[in-house]
Amino acid sequence: MDEMVCYGIALHAVDSFIDRQMRPAMEKYGIRRTYGPVLLAVRTNPGCSLKEVADLMRADKALITRVSSSLISEGFLVNSSGKPRAYSLNLTPKGRKALDIIDDELRKAWGSLTQELTAEEREALGAAISKMVAAAESTDGGRRE
Repeated sequence: MDEMVCYGIALHAVDSFIDRQMRPAMEKYGIRRTYGPVLLAVRTNPGCSLKEVADLMRADKALITRVSSSLISEGFLVNSSGKPRAYSLNLTPKGRKALDIIDDELRKAWGSLTQELTAEEREALGAAISKMVAAAESTDGGRRE
């Protein structure tokens, strides 16, 4: 099998494994899979706009708008701008609790995946992932349209 195909299958398998490991805890607290990345982006950049979240996530702004609207209506985020068409997104206590759960579950899932790796292998994996992300950002501007 072509090396590229093997890597693509492997990346999908890792994503599926992490999703399966995290899903029960996330569903228990009403956290949809699409919520995590947006919540993480807002934690990283409190008071950010929808465009800033889209840029941080390298995602389509329309998708971020839909997910953010759900997060606001479900009480995970608040729009602190005071203006209906402008956004200044911040976490609510419910959003912070959701991130605690996401962090914990992601650490467990990643730990399960990497437990057999040596420290040197984990470091090499981190370096390889960082290079792949940088290549993706430089190749397509880092953003889906």
